[in-house]
Amino acid sequence: MIKEQLHKQLFIFIAFLTLSFSVYAQYSSEEELKAASNEFFETEQYIEALPLFSQLLSLYPKDLNYNYKYGACLLFATRDKEKSLKYLKFAGSKSTVDPLAYYFLAKAYHFNYEFDPAIVYYNKFKGKADNKQLQKYNVER
Repeated sequence: MIKEQLHKQLFIFIAFLTLSFSVYAQYSSEEELKAASNEFFETEQYIEALPLFSQLLSLYPKDLNYNYKYGACLLFATRDKEKSLKYLKFAGSKSTVDPLAYYFLAKAYHFNYEFDPAIVYYNKFKGKADNKQLQKYNVER
């Protein structure tokens, strides 16, 4: 039983690693990878953006924007909503991060039924976001 689970986890890891390398191979430069990942993210194609941000995050693990965007992609592309918190909390801990990181962190807390911190980060987002972001991501709902 445990051996089967270990084999299954190893298979999933190898498949993910293979996918990550094949995704990177599709782009001839790191700049193309960055552009494609950001384009997928901006058009809310989180499933498509997930392996791209995973690759970028493996290259730049301390980058705030890659952490928040990878966390946001996890939030919408996987069933495990708690997994996204690690990346979003890291990004949200720095005041220099894009205000959208606060929105997605609040959303992650919200999806995980942690309403008090969700409210805190929704309010942080409202305090730092521009009018266009506030209209698009209506946190008053």
